Amino acid sequence: MNVIEKFINEEKSKSNWLERLFNNYPVFYFAKDISLVGINTITDNSFIVSPSITRRFFAIIFMCLGLFGWFSILQLVILQILFPISMLFLLLISVWIGFNLWTFFLNPKYSFKIWMNKDGIKLNKTTFQWENITEYILMEKGMGRHLTSTLVLFTEDRTFKYNLTNLNTSGQEIMKRIKLFKNEHR
Repeated sequence: MNVIEKFINEEKSKSNWLERLFNNYPVFYFAKDISLVGINTITDNSFIVSPSITRRFFAIIFMCLGLFGWFSILQLVILQILFPISMLFLLLISVWIGFNLWTFFLNPKYSFKIWMNKDGIKLNKTTFQWENITEYILMEKGMGRHLTSTLVLFTEDRTFKYNLTNLNTSGQEIMKRIKLFKNEHR
């Protein structure tokens, strides 16, 4: 069994009982499965994928609403109105604001850039030369709005996983670009 088959079997075995019940296993897309419709050649020397501005915009709106609620409840705490309950809500809103800030802005697993050029690919401060990447696949789990895309890169000795959920480009598009750059490198 090669490394890719082993990885796929491990990921499928990580599914919990509810995912198995609804047959919600991850789906894997190989480079050969991706069609290059719409993209025939590389027009630019590089391709950059960054965090989604739309997702960050909505995260900022929710954090502003959370801050408004936080200051409103802080006023209740200062006036000691419903003190234990208002302290609990102040704590819950603080956790919610912190979670949004961490997920959409500070977490390096979700908020990173991808740079591709003719020499290689740089993901989250790690640079890979095209000749060092033996295989790459796209793993998607879930459906609809809750679709989680993960780029998996295989090198000679390691496997690297990168979550593509908060980026401004789909996993399919990233796979197409990788295929083009890797083919042009040969």
